[in-house]
Amino acid sequence: MSSDESKYLEAARIAAETASSNTQLTMIVSIIGFALAFIGACVNAWITHRNVSRSNVIDALTKQRIEWLNTVRQNFVDFNNLGHELFFAIHREKEDDYIHEKYYLLEKTITNMSLLLNPKEGWVRSLNYKSKEFLDIIIVEDIKQINGEKFKSLRDSIHLNQQIILKSEWKRIKEEVKKGRELEPNEVNSIYERTSYEIEKFI
Repeated sequence: MSSDESKYLEAARIAAETASSNTQLTMIVSIIGFALAFIGACVNAWITHRNVSRSNVIDALTKQRIEWLNTVRQNFVDFNNLGHELFFAIHREKEDDYIHEKYYLLEKTITNMSLLLNPKEGWVRSLNYKSKEFLDIIIVEDIKQINGEKFKSLRDSIHLNQQIILKSEWKRIKEEVKKGRELEPNEVNSIYERTSYEIEKFI
């Protein structure tokens, strides 16, 4: 074999090895790129799933809380209506059966209200106490001797409590939707304090 042929063969061998090396490098780069793309797709899919699941949970909780708040509102309406009906029924000396029926309905509504609301909230405790006081006043034997101003003051105070609770809980729902989580007790207290200040200032 001549010297020139040896050089050609050596050059060919080097070219083949280089091509092989480049092919292997290209394959490795391709595999790494594919792996990174796969990992990225998996991460994106997980994030999307988590966000969708979180959104579904928030939507479900929001729906439940709105339904609960509407139930609370209806109980407040029932309490106010029954209180007025019972008060005027006694003043107008309606039949005992009618008065007893209204009394038990009012008592049932007060029980429902206390069960629906969180007794740890100061405004809820106040409402529970005043509602029972209202019931005690309205069923005294000589109701016509009740101080009209005292009765009106108690009724207005109960309405104020009801407004603060309803508005505070509505704000709470909006905040929980915004933050995507249940509020901490101190955050809820802050909402109640701000709401009571706003309503009392307006009144």
